[in-house]
Amino acid sequence: GSVDRELARGLTLSLLRHSETRGREAAGLAVHDGTQIQVLKQSGSVSDFLANPKLHQLLDRGLAGFERGATVAITGHSRLATNGTQSDLHNNQPVITGGAVALHNGIVVNDRRLLERYALAPAGELDSEVLAGVLRKKLDESRDLIAATRGTFAEIEGSASLAMMFDNLRVILLATNTGSLFQLTSETGAVIAFASERFILQRVLEDKAVNAKLGDCRV
Repeated sequence: GSVDRELARGLTLSLLRHSETRGREAAGLAVHDGTQIQVLKQSGSVSDFLANPKLHQLLDRGLAGFERGATVAITGHSRLATNGTQSDLHNNQPVITGGAVALHNGIVVNDRRLLERYALAPAGELDSEVLAGVLRKKLDESRDLIAATRGTFAEIEGSASLAMMFDNLRVILLATNTGSLFQLTSETGAVIAFASERFILQRVLEDKAVNAKLGDCRV
């Protein structure tokens, strides 16, 4: 079914707003409009990010995809720094690697060994970028997203909840080895939202303006 652009916008902003408790050191958003992936990220809190006109311009461009019947995918992140200073935007998420854009919650402790094993050249210091780089490399070799995901998770040591979009695939990958991924589906099935914590989706459903347009939902 068709998707209300204002619902998509309101849902995106509500998800960001209620994710702020996850981390206040950086925030970012990626939008796949069926043609290209656009990314915006900055150091600072989600509140600062929400006040940035560039965020709303990015949403305008991305949500225009609905007008030509495209499926639009949007991912957002608020950062609690674990490694890599947030003043270097390469260390903030979403991370970009090989035509893919990824969000990762968790800590991969063998990232340096994986970096050497796969001869990766990350732009920043994040284990998240190494994780995404390994998966992208396996995908390019196998052309099988499920096999690439399973192979990557078999090699990592640590925790990972991952959302990933690709420039050559019209899918969004959601994967976790901790169970920390929760999904909300609208009554019509036209809108699916996800978060790393159940309470974030529950708070979104308490947003009356968003809930009125979503209809009956299940988390």
